[in-house]
Amino acid sequence: MSRETDLVATADSTTLDLLLEYEKVGSRATADALISGEMPLIENMAGRLSSAAPVFPMDDLIQECMIGLLQAAHRYQLDMPLDWMMFAATFMNGQVWNCLRDRGMILRCPEAVALRGDVIDHAIRLLAGKYGRRPVDAEIAAQLNVSVGQLRDDLLTCLVYR
Repeated sequence: MSRETDLVATADSTTLDLLLEYEKVGSRATADALISGEMPLIENMAGRLSSAAPVFPMDDLIQECMIGLLQAAHRYQLDMPLDWMMFAATFMNGQVWNCLRDRGMILRCPEAVALRGDVIDHAIRLLAGKYGRRPVDAEIAAQLNVSVGQLRDDLLTCLVYR
């Protein structure tokens, strides 16, 4: 079985033709046609990745997936023993994660900050149950045995990672 026959099994004939043309010419028109033909894959990937960055606009996720698709098309070689859609999905996924990381949208919350946030949340719930209302900062600070300024600093630090 030839490589072109293998590709037909994993990519439709239009995609195959566009990949062949993009490999030879790399024109803007070919790139646009490839993106148009792969929009269902692009939208699917963007939708899947939207849960990782719910505040990141869907249009931006789609755009990053398009960039990833073109990177995949640029690197894909017809003699590769790889499925085109899996190859493209890997590049789209990587492009979105790189973008999120570069924009500071992927921040791992330090364990100490997460624990401090849990302690503050627990104190708030405890005092709310005791008073029947949301406690004020002074009450929370007294419960935690810290100053109001320290409590507010801790709350701001926790807010950064949420």
